[in-house]
Amino acid sequence: MIDKAEFIRESIKYLNQYSQKSLQKELSKYGITVPQMRIINEVMKNHAISVKQISLHLHMSQSTVSEVVERLIKKNILIKTPSLEDKRSVNISLTEHVKEILKTYRSEVISSPFVEALNQLDLNQQEAVVDGITLLMEAVDKITSKKE
Repeated sequence: MIDKAEFIRESIKYLNQYSQKSLQKELSKYGITVPQMRIINEVMKNHAISVKQISLHLHMSQSTVSEVVERLIKKNILIKTPSLEDKRSVNISLTEHVKEILKTYRSEVISSPFVEALNQLDLNQQEAVVDGITLLMEAVDKITSKKE
């Protein structure tokens, strides 16, 4: 069982690296780095969020997040607005233009490495991959729901 678990762990690590490299290649066309995209995703999920919250959610230092946010503001991707709850704080959000672009292309860009990989398989193999991952996710869900 340990060998299977190790294979799965290493496979997930490999697939994550493949995804990150493919994503970085795609994003570099737009002048965006993976850390920048992680922050953009976090802002998109939360609509308006502080630098401190971003750093906590992404396990990045506040200074790193601040630097990346400033670069993204200069690129007209993010904007700062005063927080309604705390006048000393600012919220980070996406510009309207970027919101529209991400609605259209985000899923396409993020999924494209796996679409390309799945296209290397026939339909039965594609279904086997989806079925196997679904089973593993269901098993993990059972474990996590017991712990909660």
